[in-house]
Amino acid sequence: MTKSSSGDYENVKTEIEEVEIRVVTGTSPVVPVEVVEVFLGFARKFVGNKEKIALMTKDNKELKDKVILYVEAMPGFRGIRSGPDDLGLLVVRKEEVFWDQELLKASLGTVYPALVAEEVVATVIIPPGVFSEEKLREGLEQLLKKGGVPPDDIPKLLETNTTLRIDVEKLDELIEAKRVKLLPGTKEVEIGWTIDAERLKTSQKLKGKKKAAA
Repeated sequence: MTKSSSGDYENVKTEIEEVEIRVVTGTSPVVPVEVVEVFLGFARKFVGNKEKIALMTKDNKELKDKVILYVEAMPGFRGIRSGPDDLGLLVVRKEEVFWDQELLKASLGTVYPALVAEEVVATVIIPPGVFSEEKLREGLEQLLKKGGVPPDDIPKLLETNTTLRIDVEKLDELIEAKRVKLLPGTKEVEIGWTIDAERLKTSQKLKGKKKAAA
């Protein structure tokens, strides 16, 4: 059998024309031609499925863009159900809100503490075998120092960030009463859409409220 090397693997010719098996460099496994044929069948299906998935992913991205285009153009329109086709499709609107903490403080002034709770979340990476659970309670930074971690390395192991828990309902009331005005950039809202497409859970005849206007 003729071999052609490629890094950690070698391509070895088989009895089937233009078909090679790939083996770990330096090894010579005995693979019967019957096994090669079966394995080739697996490979064909695997590659075919991979190509279908890639094509479906691209097609679904294009379909999603088209679906969202229609939903955005007609406020209130969110999907469709079809008994004969045994399918339902629902488009769900998602909102994600981002707050600029400094601008929020400047906007709210003295009412900031009453409306916003700052929650500090800490994540620490503990070097294996250095600390016990009991010592962890003594304090994260001090514990890292006691374990022999250089002070300059502590920021690399200890990550903290502050999350804001805002009384949005009260804030909206103050804004509506014109007692508070948010500075530009304080609140950013990102709108997204998710699509839920599935077979209907019941075979019963669909009963809508009324026929949609043409």
